[in-house]
Amino acid sequence: MPTQPRRGMFRKQRQHLRRATDASSSARKENRAPPDASTHAERRAQAAEAESVKLKREKEQLKKDKRNASRRKGRQKKRIADLESKVKEAQEELKAAVAQSEVKVHKILKKKREDERGWFGAGCGGRAAAQGCRVLPGVD
Repeated sequence: MPTQPRRGMFRKQRQHLRRATDASSSARKENRAPPDASTHAERRAQAAEAESVKLKREKEQLKKDKRNASRRKGRQKKRIADLESKVKEAQEELKAAVAQSEVKVHKILKKKREDERGWFGAGCGGRAAAQGCRVLPGVD
């Protein structure tokens, strides 16, 4: 016969089982010896020891985390300094390239102006042959 009352049982059977289990559990409670103060104190001591070990571990972990954080901070500072120096170098290179290209553009524009004026700076406007400009050598 089962020890727990079930839904499919008749009501009287359930009541009987319930009474039987209640009686056995109360008898067990009565027969059990009260806990001694020494075992209770031992348990408390063990719990306190476990708690202290746990706190020590947490403290060590915090130390490690702090150390790692400071190292990480130092690495980040180095990385930032590296990146800033690279940015400065790139800006200097860019300035040099811009200056060089400005010189090239200036030379190109100067040449274009000279071509428009003619070989010897005459004011023919680059259309010398079409207009029949006599300033240019070899053109009638």
